[in-house]
Amino acid sequence: MQYCVLSTSRGTGTLTCKVEGVRPKVQLEFREVIESQSRKVNFKPPETTITVKENLFDVSVTSEYEVLESVLDSQITIECAVVGAGVDIDNFGTPARFDLLITSSNDVPVVTSQGGGLQFLWFLILLPCLVVLLGLVYFCKGIPDVTKCSPDVIQKFIQQLKTKYEGFYNAVYPVPYIRDRMYCVNTIFVESGIQEMKSHDKWIDLKSYQKILENAVNRSARIILEGEPGFGKSTLSLQLVYDWCEGISSSPLANVQIVIFLRLRQVGGVTSIAQAVKQFILPRDSSIKVDDIQTILQNCSSIVIILDGFDEYPDKDNDVVISEFKNIIKGDIFQDVCLLVTTRAKCMPKEYAPQSKRMRLVGFNSDAQRSYIRKAVVVDNPSKGKAILRRLNENTILSDLCQVPLFFVLFAHITFEDEKFEKFTSVSTCFGYVIGCFHEHLRLKSDDKNVKPYQKDHKSLDKVAFDALNGELQQLSWSKDDLLEHLGKEFYSYYVQLGMLVEEEVHNRDPLNSTSLSHYQTEVRFCHKVFCEWFAAHNFADIVSEDDTVLSKKGINPFDSQYVYRFACGLKPEAAEKIISYVSDLEDGEKFAILCFLEQTGKTDKVLETIKTICQSEVIFDGSDSKLLQRSTVQLLEMASTNGIEISRVELYDCVRSADLALGHLVLSSGIHFHKLSSINQLVIYDEGKHVIYEKARGIINFGMLCHDLRTLAFYRCIMPQTLGRLQHNFSVWWSPSTDTRYNLTQSGKWETTEGKKLSDEQYQLEVRKITQQSQSRDTNGHKPGTEANTA
Repeated sequence: MQYCVLSTSRGTGTLTCKVEGVRPKVQLEFREVIESQSRKVNFKPPETTITVKENLFDVSVTSEYEVLESVLDSQITIECAVVGAGVDIDNFGTPARFDLLITSSNDVPVVTSQGGGLQFLWFLILLPCLVVLLGLVYFCKGIPDVTKCSPDVIQKFIQQLKTKYEGFYNAVYPVPYIRDRMYCVNTIFVESGIQEMKSHDKWIDLKSYQKILENAVNRSARIILEGEPGFGKSTLSLQLVYDWCEGISSSPLANVQIVIFLRLRQVGGVTSIAQAVKQFILPRDSSIKVDDIQTILQNCSSIVIILDGFDEYPDKDNDVVISEFKNIIKGDIFQDVCLLVTTRAKCMPKEYAPQSKRMRLVGFNSDAQRSYIRKAVVVDNPSKGKAILRRLNENTILSDLCQVPLFFVLFAHITFEDEKFEKFTSVSTCFGYVIGCFHEHLRLKSDDKNVKPYQKDHKSLDKVAFDALNGELQQLSWSKDDLLEHLGKEFYSYYVQLGMLVEEEVHNRDPLNSTSLSHYQTEVRFCHKVFCEWFAAHNFADIVSEDDTVLSKKGINPFDSQYVYRFACGLKPEAAEKIISYVSDLEDGEKFAILCFLEQTGKTDKVLETIKTICQSEVIFDGSDSKLLQRSTVQLLEMASTNGIEISRVELYDCVRSADLALGHLVLSSGIHFHKLSSINQLVIYDEGKHVIYEKARGIINFGMLCHDLRTLAFYRCIMPQTLGRLQHNFSVWWSPSTDTRYNLTQSGKWETTEGKKLSDEQYQLEVRKITQQSQSRDTNGHKPGTEANTA
């Protein structure tokens, strides 16, 4: 048990009790040891601070006290005790106690102590007089008081941060294989689509990337920024770092004292943020110690921490390792800082602070594409920029892939270099061309005769890539030594020189079993995950062709690594047939099957059999589907109709703009044309809560007349015109404003009930009010009907 006596002539002050280096996390509480029925001191609500260091917790509680006026020349016993549910209090011994001796103002303060028990740090600050009485008692070993760093050390720390960050943001390679063309991030950065989640999965657009941190940097905030691979999460993070380093006045970071930027893929095995900064940001010879960094981070006036790539964090699924990176995301530590975490949407942290904001990147629109070409590709040649955009948009495959910033950047630079850039019919042929550009560029640059053998024979790399993606825990990086052993020195060196494999310095988790005793080791990864998927697809296609039982095993997740499946379908027809059959049976797999289908090349009878299988179930279009998916689905339906294959049912959710009867098309909201289909049985239009105007309704019905085998045309959950004029339709037209009502359209263009009664004005107005109220209720609750599928 710890014990000390503190003398004071004042009746008010502040007490701080601290326990250091404990597990599990505990709570501390001040309380008076009452020997009589009357209290002698009151405590104000305490403030608790918790920090994590080397997997242990430091817990500090501070509380103001006030001695009651009736207590004079008295001794008050106060204790600091460990409390909290789920904590074995016996392990912490008896509470630490001290006597507060109230004396006259002429007495000299006395501090005495007797030791034992927990290692506690006591502070007594007496107000309003600036008298500080300090008592320290330790159980095992003394822990020195942490003092604030000098202004010179803080300024030196900030300057070393900025110097390192400058190296980051001035070394951006838009095209991995052109290593001699390096850019500053601000030179090529363009605004892409950013959305913020509101209640119930409703997303709203943000006008600028600067809105991400607006109103967040000066207070506690947790922001998770999601984006699929290639959508520019890391580039945006670097732009924020650039804004801080350069003091951009319009940036919310302009007046922030410190910004910490860490790439989480580098810090596996590192449990402390301060240690990671010391190891990966500060110069190797920096005199600033880890304790200095910790002190600066805890005492700076304002701080923003950016953790890039949680999906690549080696310890994200390791529940044994207790790291500050996970704790800060949960909000357990550094609660007063602004934190931004980037990750893939399908790789969210298991636990994150409940008040966290969620935002997402949604890709390049036409404005962003024009801006990038102007800034990074053609610079002073706008006419050439227009030509590049025109060529990209003319290619139906490229125009959709180019919504992904990574692909757009690649294709824009390739198109600029190669005016014979061909049209592609599938993603597989398109990406195969990109791979060829890597090899061709190196061949021209080095006149290397080994290009062709390495370009064609890469089975060892295929196997490494497949093993990396196979299973629940993906391994997207390897130690250099291991990869050299698998690939061989010459092959490895070639692919590093090519730019597809990238070396990076990371924390050495096991220096005793490594070839180096350094804190660092070299790890290797693909320049982007999609390249890993390309090589994995070669191995995957070979395996599936021989044994399709691999598909039913928990191997490569088709929705997490979609390009493995799509590339495999394009690489090997034998694999395509089995893959399409497999994904068609998955939940929500119909749309993905269509994308895989458009990749395959093979015998016509096999292709038609696949189409027949898909068309036996309903085929769905959604307003949130990508243009590529919509165009691919239209293409599949046209092939079915041309070959007399029955199309059971087509459903169009919130995506019909109008009907072009001159062409015999429905025009979708994406601009894609839905052609007349002679073999379709049912066509269903969902226009959630919307008014379908007279011209649009008649146009859709007249379009139905062009589809010779159409039996039923139905409109769901929308407001149809009360009358549509005389029509000569030879199929049933239904309007179902809600699940419990349905009306049939007569040849006279009027609605009647299922009992054959005319829909009255009162009934019609009632249906309109019901739909309007339901729509308003959905808007209020933030509910968006339909799905959020956006497979590119």
